[in-house]
This record gives sequence, structure tokens and C-alpha cells, in this order.
Amino acid sequence: MKILFLTKSWPTIGGVETWLRDMVTGLRQQHFEVEVWIAGGGKKQAADDYLAAYPEIRGSVIRPRNLFASQKWRAIKKVLFDTKPDVVIPVMLADALYQAANLKREMDFRILYPVHEHGNGAMADVANYGSAMDAILCADRLTLDSISSVVPETRVLHIPCGVSWSKSPDAVKSLTDRVPVVGFCGRLEQGAKRATDLIRFYRELIHARRHFKLLIAGEGALRSQLESKISSSRSIDVSFLGGLSRDQLDQKFYPKIDYLLITSDSETGPLVAFEAMARKRLVITSNFLGRAYNGELIDRENCLVFPVGDMQKACSCILELEKDPLLRVFMQENGHAHFLATRTQKAMLDTWLYEIKRVMKCSPRLPRCKLRPPSCSHGKLASLGFSQAAGDNIRCLLGRNPKYLYASEEWPYYSQIADE
Repeated sequence: MKILFLTKSWPTIGGVETWLRDMVTGLRQQHFEVEVWIAGGGKKQAADDYLAAYPEIRGSVIRPRNLFASQKWRAIKKVLFDTKPDVVIPVMLADALYQAANLKREMDFRILYPVHEHGNGAMADVANYGSAMDAILCADRLTLDSISSVVPETRVLHIPCGVSWSKSPDAVKSLTDRVPVVGFCGRLEQGAKRATDLIRFYRELIHARRHFKLLIAGEGALRSQLESKISSSRSIDVSFLGGLSRDQLDQKFYPKIDYLLITSDSETGPLVAFEAMARKRLVITSNFLGRAYNGELIDRENCLVFPVGDMQKACSCILELEKDPLLRVFMQENGHAHFLATRTQKAMLDTWLYEIKRVMKCSPRLPRCKLRPPSCSHGKLASLGFSQAAGDNIRCLLGRNPKYLYASEEWPYYSQIADE
């Protein structure tokens, strides 16, 4: 059986990218033929960096002639016809989902749609192309229930992302006669990650008049701003590690931290929490959207929780654990037990294997109506009756090449309608 993953190439390092690597390597170990194609061809894309970060996926790059919509669809169509997959799994790549849904009747494959973010984007994809999806696999329960409200539940499943972990957990660190280390791991952007909260957290650590180390792993638009506001002082040692692969995190990040800080206002995992639990590190997390709903990160059981944005409370959580070794050990053991029970890579892969085999036994679901493109022009040329391809050819001849500010505009993650 051949499985084809089609995905974005930016960001190159993150939870979704780690999940994809683990899925690809796990499926190959189960003797599936797996191909991975990632979006390329744009100035904002990072296809080469992606392949360098995850050489084990042995991926190839989708290279359209240009980034007009019709050329992207043509390039994806070529990949589909060249690979002849039995199962197509589009991962946050709207043009791939659209083209796969369009070609499904002709090529007779199945589409499995994984959802890694809770929000309007995934809901739009399901609304536009849900009739062609054989299964929708959600990483969190909040998204599961949202999608189940518009799609029959038999096609929507909850499959939490598993965590790669092949070693015995590091020995629990004693905080006696050593400097405690607080770590942050994630994209340095405001949005859902609220990276600027790190500035206020740093100031709270200074006010605590204790010696701490702060280890920040991640890249993003806010890195320069954070580096200018957060620097080593008399009581706080600060290190910015940049973007690290999961293997590098195991070498340079997790072994060195005592606490993992999560500042997000929304998450579908977060994977870093369970990676920390697997290694018996303590999780200090914001009360992000979906935390209580998913029921995995439980305050004073396997983590400590603070209100989103309340860095004074976040700091007080760490100070409390510094003074209470029994609570520390209790939370470490509970966190590790939760990981072993629900978040192993094997548990995730077993569920995916079952679902792949199930959909292959069923007739493929086919679109019931004409599908709406995820991103196309609806300007003057369209109003004059020109098709998308014809309009793109005219724009190309006139030198009107598309201009994008972000990688997610070059290759949209989710279906959307863009103005000319």
C-alpha cells in the first residue's frame, strides 16, 4: 500500500513537523510504501531547510513554474499521477487537499485529513471538501467536537499526537545546591504562543530575588525583540538556543531544564508538554483554550496552571515547587504515567494503522458537488469569463507575478478565497 503525504515547508521545526516525521518513519517500519512531498518554489518557503532538518523522511519538493494558483494545482496533479497513491494525507496544505479531492473520482484513492489546529481554517476545509474526506483525524477533543457537529461522527476520530521517546527518563533532578532552569520551547511569535509574555516572566524572576537560568528554544519574528529585552543579569542567566530539531532538543534542552513554561492562549496539544512529561520535567502552563476540555493537563496533578498572561502567577508556581519537594515528585511521577498511558508514539501509530486499514475496506467518498478552489483570483479577468488558468497565463505574460508577504500566503494552510 502506498501512502502519500503532501505538506507545507514552513515552519521547518515544530510539533506538526515532528508528528509527520514520526508518522513517516513508523509507517515505513510497518512496511508501508510512503512518499512525502513538501511545498516549494516560493521565496518564503524553506523546503531545503525542511529536508535538512528531517532527512529521515526522504522527502521531495513540489516545484511549480510559478506560484499562480493554476500552476500549483498542475504541479500537485503531476505528483498525484506520478506516485499513484492508495491513501493521500494532506497536512496543512490547502491546494493539495483541493486537488486531491478533485482527482479522487478519477484515481480511486482515499483521503485522510489530519487536524492539528483548532480554528476556522480546519472548519473551512471540512465545509469545502469534507464530502471527499474518508476520515478526519483530530489531535484534540475540542476540535473533534467542533467538527463532529457538522460531519457524521463515524468519520471523525480523536488521535492524540504521540511523543517520540526511546530512552529511560532522565534522573529526577535535585534542586539542592544548584540553579533551577526554566525552559521555553516554541515559535517566537505573538499569536497563539504569546512569546512576549516571556519578557514579563523574566522581570518576575528578577523580582523574586532568586538565581535562575532561562533557556529559550525557538525561532520567529520576535526573536530580536526578545533578545533586546531579555538578557543575562546578576540573578538570571539567559540563553537563546534558536530553532532545534527534536534530536537537538534531547541533547541541548530537555536534559538541562527543570521546568517547562507554556504561555499559549490556545493549543491542540501541546506536544512539548508531553515531551517534558516523558522526561520527568515539570510543566508550568497557561490555562489555554482546550486545556480543561482535553482533560490531560490537570492542575496540581501533573502540572501547575496559571491564567493566560499572568506571569506573576507563573513565577509563583515555580517558587511554590521550589519549596515543596513532595509536590514536585508527585507531579513528575503523574506526568510520566500519563505519557506512558496515552501519549506514546506506538499508541498513536496503532490507531492510525487501524484507521488506514478501515478506510481501505470501504468505498471511497466522492465529492457531491463542484469544489471551490482554496485560493484564487476573483477580479476583472474572472468577471470577463476567463478561467483561473487562462487568467494566470495572462497575468504572467503581463509580468504581474504574485507577491506574498508570508509563507502561508504562498501556499495557504487552509482553504480561503483571496482577492485579486
